[in-house]
Amino acid sequence: MISFLIFVLHVALAVVLGYRGRKEGASGVALGVSLVVLLFAIGWTLATFVIRLVWPEQGIGLVIDDWADTPTKRFLYREITADTASLVLLTLGELLFYFWYLRRGADDGSPGGSTGP
Repeated sequence: MISFLIFVLHVALAVVLGYRGRKEGASGVALGVSLVVLLFAIGWTLATFVIRLVWPEQGIGLVIDDWADTPTKRFLYREITADTASLVLLTLGELLFYFWYLRRGADDGSPGGSTGP
């Protein structure tokens, strides 16, 4: 479920960047969507590499193995995985990048800033 929500957020971001690029035509839309796709693919690979270095082999089981077999325990085993952690790390990194990239009204000439006189 967590992974699905992160994927949906990325699809929504691709739509937003595509919508913002419509002023330049089809090439602007393709550039916006391809930016999200490339950053997602490369970022997830790098985030997975980093998480696998620090994520223990047993994962969340180190914390909850002593719990009784409950629906909560099964949910946590299913949802809190190394892949989910890497997606969360990726999303946090992308949030920082996209806030910088999409900000409006900046006067320093950055991609999302104003270009007025």
